[in-house]
Amino acid sequence: MVTRSSAATAKYHDVSAALADGYQLGYQGLVMGCISNPTAGAMGYHYFNAAKMDDPTVVAGEPEVLVYHTADDGTLVLGAVEWVVPKPRWEQAGNTEPPVVFGQTLHVLDPVLNWYIEHAWIWTHNPSGLFADWNPEVSCP
Repeated sequence: MVTRSSAATAKYHDVSAALADGYQLGYQGLVMGCISNPTAGAMGYHYFNAAKMDDPTVVAGEPEVLVYHTADDGTLVLGAVEWVVPKPRWEQAGNTEPPVVFGQTLHVLDPVLNWYIEHAWIWTHNPSGLFADWNPEVSCP
């Protein structure tokens, strides 16, 4: 099911490849640090592709965000991919229902950001589930 995303993002295990392809930490000054939840675990560091964020479509093999967490030695490890669509941009494109990827309906996790999102933990196991937002085995330093 998510094999397309795995194949399309395998080269991004090296964060320098992500940077070379236009991904960068944070988006418009937002989501700049390691994202965690005191009871549910963490997500990690979000590297956004601004061109993909500005496009209100959802393409399964082209996630807007690469989510990295730190290994025991402090290096960045690609853990998840994330599809993100700003809700106002999605609605301005004439859509009335939330976007869907791999049968998962994107949801608004943070009403302040007001983005439709969906994670897929395709590179790091998540005991909470492949499409869970938070991973209890990931933590922020």
